[in-house]
Amino acid sequence: MDVLEKFNLAHIGANIQALTGPQELFGIALVALIALYGMSVGKTRAIVSLLSIYIAFTLASAFPFVGFLERIPWVAATDAGIVRAGLFLVAYIGAFFIFQSTSLRSRLSMGEMKLPHVLLISVAQVGFLMSILLWFVPFTALPDHIASLHPYFGTPEAFFVWALLPLGIMPFVHGHK
Repeated sequence: MDVLEKFNLAHIGANIQALTGPQELFGIALVALIALYGMSVGKTRAIVSLLSIYIAFTLASAFPFVGFLERIPWVAATDAGIVRAGLFLVAYIGAFFIFQSTSLRSRLSMGEMKLPHVLLISVAQVGFLMSILLWFVPFTALPDHIASLHPYFGTPEAFFVWALLPLGIMPFVHGHK
């Protein structure tokens, strides 16, 4: 009977109403989009994408010609962080397509993987991507709704956690060949 007393139906409406604010609905939609992304990408592409993220971040961070790019008039009007974020996205897309077309893709195949594992990899991948983009783009250049995510993705500590998370979960999300 104690369990039934604690489960008060009068509070259900208030709990549901608390989840229907704009930020909560945005969060729920974001989680749903990440889940759909994870299911559509699949296990092998998610691993190839993670590898591409690490390679692209290294290339964008080490790119020595940002000063040259900033002398181009239409690029000079933008912030250097936005230029680096653009370089990262170009390097990510390039690395992803290169790895997809090589024999490395078959080597990275995880075999049959459970859906929760694919979703976990997708969350780590999307979180790491957001963290990298917020790492490059200055906080002042962000719209308000994205700036609110800065503490979770844009701080040095958050960046470190998101960079380490994919590496930390990989031993636990192996597939069965």
